[in-house]
Amino acid sequence: MKHFAVIGSPIAHSLSPLLHNEIFRMKNKNAVYSAVHMPPEKLEKEFKRLVTDFDGFNCTIPLKQQILPYLSQVSSSASALGSVNTVKIDGEKTLGSSTDAEGFLRSLAKHNIDIAKDNEVLIIGAGGVARVIAHACAEKGARLTFAVRNKEKAKALAAETEKLTGAKTAVCGLDEIKGNFRLIVQCTPVGMYPNSDACPVSDEVIACGEAVFDTIYTPLKTKFIKTAEKLGKKAVGGLEMLVFQGLASEEIWNGLTFDSGDEIHLLKTLEWALDFSPKKNIALIGFMASGKSSLGKVLAQELRFNFVDTDYEIEKAEGRKISEIFDINGEEYFRKAETETLKRFSHGDRLVLSTGGGIISAPENAELLKRDFITVFLDVPFETLKMRAERSCERPLFRDVTAAKELFDRRYPLYKNAADFAITPSEGIVKAVGEIEEKLKIEN
Repeated sequence: MKHFAVIGSPIAHSLSPLLHNEIFRMKNKNAVYSAVHMPPEKLEKEFKRLVTDFDGFNCTIPLKQQILPYLSQVSSSASALGSVNTVKIDGEKTLGSSTDAEGFLRSLAKHNIDIAKDNEVLIIGAGGVARVIAHACAEKGARLTFAVRNKEKAKALAAETEKLTGAKTAVCGLDEIKGNFRLIVQCTPVGMYPNSDACPVSDEVIACGEAVFDTIYTPLKTKFIKTAEKLGKKAVGGLEMLVFQGLASEEIWNGLTFDSGDEIHLLKTLEWALDFSPKKNIALIGFMASGKSSLGKVLAQELRFNFVDTDYEIEKAEGRKISEIFDINGEEYFRKAETETLKRFSHGDRLVLSTGGGIISAPENAELLKRDFITVFLDVPFETLKMRAERSCERPLFRDVTAAKELFDRRYPLYKNAADFAITPSEGIVKAVGEIEEKLKIEN
């Protein structure tokens, strides 16, 4: 089996593992792709291990420049950019390439947006992404204008681009933009979730572009993109650039080829994962014995999400059973532990959480569930729960049926209030998972 990865810091939100593992599944490739947290200060120490453990890897911020001194060979385009995002390992040789520009250009081509000699291109921003975009457009002969807040940084990038490509460049402030443009490319984080209502330029500026491109893909459609669409412009979001640069990496590593059907499938796969924005994680709530854990594992597998059991996470963190926590520290202490667990996993992506039956008892927990998760209530009748509990010796609460029913009645409205929607999984796990998937499509 071959092993690939993406390295960087932060890395938890990367879509690359989902993309590449789906490619391996599609192409029947015996390979796996993972995310490796790699702070810049650890790269030198860990580089030999990367070469030993992997057949290739991607680099993301802030390692795209830092990786260069460690590589045996760097492609001409990556050398010109001073940036590598794809490393192929061939024995002890490490070959660095950059597929970012190719991803950008393939995205434009898919939408029949061409850049020709002397076309005017407006680039908003002057960071690493802007550098890639500028180089790609300059290679096509375009004239570049950098619109920024920090003109000194932009002037340095403009001078570098002119030196490398011979392109004609200009720099202006965001409130000084004038003229008409073949393409406007948005290369800043403005408009990225959670600040999805922000836009780096006015509607009047967007109206001056024949087409626009936003390098952001969370949300799938930023305010910048939505405004352009309302104005009748061709508008392309950043997700396609991510997919196409990933396909280019696979061509380098494994010689794989892709047709338009492959591209559409992969885009839909990533769109599905992102379509939960702004709440990308799913939490299952319900009374004990409602099947949260069993259903959650199958749902996570079906969606290609990761599964988390909050009770297990608390026991692992505390080094003791939940019964001991209740006996020694009481319910209030345990509810606070649940709160901290919810907060910890609210920052992840593509998770299915199975929660404890009483998690909604604490108002703060109910608020976190409502705010950060797509919360699904498994609405199982009490009589069904009682029958399930009778078959299990692990549900001592049901030994006093009257007390259990009183607790169920108290919690029931709390479940309903905390949930985005409810299902009644009465016909088996597979059908329940299908029902949740359908509800997710409707809700989003």
